[in-house]
Amino acid sequence: MKQTIKMTALFVMLIASLGSCTKGDKGDTGTNGAPGTNGTNGQDGTNGTNGVNGINGNANVHTDQFAVTAANWGWVGSPTYGNYVTLNATKVTQHVLDYGVVSVFYSNGSGGWVAIPFTNYFGTNLSYTLDAVSSLSTVTLWLFRSDYVQNSAPYTTSTFKVVAIDGSLKQSHPHTNWKNYDEVESVINEIN
Repeated sequence: MKQTIKMTALFVMLIASLGSCTKGDKGDTGTNGAPGTNGTNGQDGTNGTNGVNGINGNANVHTDQFAVTAANWGWVGSPTYGNYVTLNATKVTQHVLDYGVVSVFYSNGSGGWVAIPFTNYFGTNLSYTLDAVSSLSTVTLWLFRSDYVQNSAPYTTSTFKVVAIDGSLKQSHPHTNWKNYDEVESVINEIN
């Protein structure tokens, strides 16, 4: 029974001490803990649909058109005897000269194009020959008259078309006559 009285006394003291406690001041904030590990990545979404294919370009064919007035033509005497004009054809690159084709055409004024060189005959004694010489970034047109008369250049404005064709296109169309405007136009339209 002594034991029971001791236990009871101890229990009463414990309860009395709990009721007499007061809350103390707030303590300092502790340091942050170490970061947690990253979560797993989510699943990839489904791919979108492909877009519509674009139109093929003609990066291997460059065309420039030139209007040449009568005043643009110069004259060279002996031994050449001909009129000439030099066109600023910047699409005529060294690569085109080495591996490709430069074709030059003359407008016939009716919507057609005539390949240069060409000769126009007037009767049996007189002819004009129009020729072209290509070099880096230029094309020089030459007009020769069979009787070597000076100033045989056209009296009106003439239109010329210079077509610079890369060597890869020339190789892929080995049977094309690159001096025939219709065949060149057909190749250009095919790749467009």
